[in-house]
Amino acid sequence: MTNACLTFRDLTLGYNSHPAIHHLNGTVRKGSLTAVVGANGSGKSTLMKGIVGVLKPMEGTVVRAPGVRTAYLPQQSELDRSFPARVVDLVSLGLWPKRGMLGRYTKE
Repeated sequence: MTNACLTFRDLTLGYNSHPAIHHLNGTVRKGSLTAVVGANGSGKSTLMKGIVGVLKPMEGTVVRAPGVRTAYLPQQSELDRSFPARVVDLVSLGLWPKRGMLGRYTKE
């Protein structure tokens, strides 16, 4: 499929050799609005971690189309609340690809 930005091929994700997602196959089309819905413990966060590469697949692959960028904001329980960060600092992290390491932030 040429319109796919994400492709899952026999993807299995889990923790400590205990799979949470088993043999997932499918695609996410470019420009689509996609919701991941399920009960607590059904693997939604595990899938997100697998998509962004935080969690390595036990089997299979996640293929991103060239130029596709992904971002992930973990659940509240996974955030280190003791880390000092202002909202403006967190939001401006999204400008990193345009700004670079030594670039400055502007009003634009």
